[in-house]
Amino acid sequence: MKKIILLSLFIYPFCLFLSQNIKGTVVNDIDKPIANVNIYLDGTKTGTVSAADGTFSLNTTSNNSLVFQKDDYETFIVNTSQVLNKKLKIVLIKAKEIEEVVIIPFTEKAYKNHIYFF
Repeated sequence: MKKIILLSLFIYPFCLFLSQNIKGTVVNDIDKPIANVNIYLDGTKTGTVSAADGTFSLNTTSNNSLVFQKDDYETFIVNTSQVLNKKLKIVLIKAKEIEEVVIIPFTEKAYKNHIYFF
């Protein structure tokens, strides 16, 4: 019993040292929190989603790329070695929207009518 307790006391601090925490807030360019941002370590199954107030917390043991991704916003990628055990404020910028899309059916008649080539 004493050996188990001593062994666990020896291993526990080592496990805490390996596990590192990344915390922060995701906001937009006017400093409003963004909810439901996908935050994950690239190439792993480790990830989380930001809360309604934009906060997130992620535990990691590896040195990967940390990806922040949300629809209608530009994806932001940072190396975890730069942000370990720091409180972050991530600013996501709204992606440029497409103003107009023209779809032209590709048939011979439509091609002739649209291009006036033949």
